[in-house]
Amino acid sequence: RRLGQGILRAKFSAVTPADIRKALASLGVPSRDEADAVLARQELDLRVGISFSRFQTLHFRDRYRDFDSKVLSYGPCQSPTLGLVV
Repeated sequence: RRLGQGILRAKFSAVTPADIRKALASLGVPSRDEADAVLARQELDLRVGISFSRFQTLHFRDRYRDFDSKVLSYGPCQSPTLGLVV
């Protein structure tokens, strides 16, 4: 067998039952370009999240005395991920 043979990819943008069903009904073969794009997006999300988390943590800590969080986390993918988990 060839590496990756038998692997299919579901494409969806929303995490709703209808969108998940539609994606599962139209599975496709993964492409290298799309995989590379996902890796690039993950890297950007990580770098933006780290940078903006630090910025907003320092910004709010310096302006509000009762700010009690050590880190105010930011991430473009945090809310959708929480929707999957919760």
